[in-house]
Amino acid sequence: MYVHALPSPQKTTKRLVFLHGWDVSSDTLLPLASLFQDEAEVLLLDLPGFGKTPAPLKVYGTEDYAKEVADFIKTLPPKDTFVLGHSFGGRVCIQLGALFPDLIKGLVLIAGAGLPYDYTLGFRIKAFFIKTLSKIYKKIPFLPPLHLGSADYQAAKGIMRSIFVKTIKEDLSSKATQVTLNTLLIYGKEDTATPASFGQRYHHLIPSSKLCLLDYQNHYTLLFEGKQQTAFFIRSFLNSF
Repeated sequence: MYVHALPSPQKTTKRLVFLHGWDVSSDTLLPLASLFQDEAEVLLLDLPGFGKTPAPLKVYGTEDYAKEVADFIKTLPPKDTFVLGHSFGGRVCIQLGALFPDLIKGLVLIAGAGLPYDYTLGFRIKAFFIKTLSKIYKKIPFLPPLHLGSADYQAAKGIMRSIFVKTIKEDLSSKATQVTLNTLLIYGKEDTATPASFGQRYHHLIPSSKLCLLDYQNHYTLLFEGKQQTAFFIRSFLNSF
């Protein structure tokens, strides 16, 4: 697994491991992560199938991704290790917290995914008709391929498309209740990909969690234009240990 290690103080007692979202790489987290390189060891991972890390040979779920990250952390010298995950990386954080609490000091979910959407009745009816029509369409010969699904689904190639389908269906609600680590939840109030309601639900599910809902921020401004605000809450969280 490719690791981007930022120049950091050698004597620091804290280590920050950053996990990126879907269909991006560790580069996405550089603007935010670089704000901590003077106060902690900062490592950014390219998860399997993203960036410079080859795709896995089997269809991974988020538990498999968590095991890969845990195996990596086990190779490192002992330090207070915090794992920070954005979006899809938040899914992996939940699995890490539930399965490997002894390896980690705390978790930070930034617009973390992993919960089912509360779809309206109208949306569910529309989705049902689209699914039904697509099945009928596929049975008609000589028609060109019908491209349905989200942009992430369409962009995924090979085994990564199967991994996307598998992980997007996972409901990590029960896993979240198993997380006993101190956990910081940061969500943007303008986020439509992982809405603020996700943060509120995770806050209810994770006993030792703190929720920060940021005004005017969306799924990606938390990492870019709003990175100083995001970093402020992360730093306050880290300083509480």
